[in-house]
Amino acid sequence: MKKHQTRVLWLGIIVMVAMGVYAPWTITWGPAGGVQTPGGYACIFNTPDSLPKRILDPIGVKVSGASQQISASFGLRLDVEKLLLQWALVGMVGYGVYMSCKDGD
Repeated sequence: MKKHQTRVLWLGIIVMVAMGVYAPWTITWGPAGGVQTPGGYACIFNTPDSLPKRILDPIGVKVSGASQQISASFGLRLDVEKLLLQWALVGMVGYGVYMSCKDGD
């Protein structure tokens, strides 16, 4: 493996880890969580109570400190589908760059 290929491989791994740590969220509400809205991106280590207000503001949820009152029909979840799509795209682009470095050195 050439030096440029190693760099591309590590860069792809770092980008995928960063995407996993700062992941996309989905806001769900309504009967059985039937309505879903993209919730933006936030750190995976935050609990749903500590997610940034920019995720909760689009649907009108007001955050009042630790005593946040949210109805049972409201929820937050990781947008796994979007995260997998992002990882796949990074993998495809990374593979293309990796293979082009093979011939370009």
